[in-house]
Amino acid sequence: MKHDHDHGEDSMNRKTLKQTLEETLELENQLLRTYAITAEAVHEDHELKIRLHNMAEGNAKRVNQIEYELDKL
Repeated sequence: MKHDHDHGEDSMNRKTLKQTLEETLELENQLLRTYAITAEAVHEDHELKIRLHNMAEGNAKRVNQIEYELDKL
């Protein structure tokens, strides 16, 4: 699917965009929870624990970005 700014027939409509962002938001939240819970369960490998926390933080940032975009729609 073409996503440029020509507003032609291939451009994504607002309803489809909102649905896509909502689905993505759900996935990002699920990943955030998974990484955070897993990080808390890891005790023997401190570096892995830190990497998992970093992944959760990355998902949190994406969640905020997606929520911002949804608010703008």
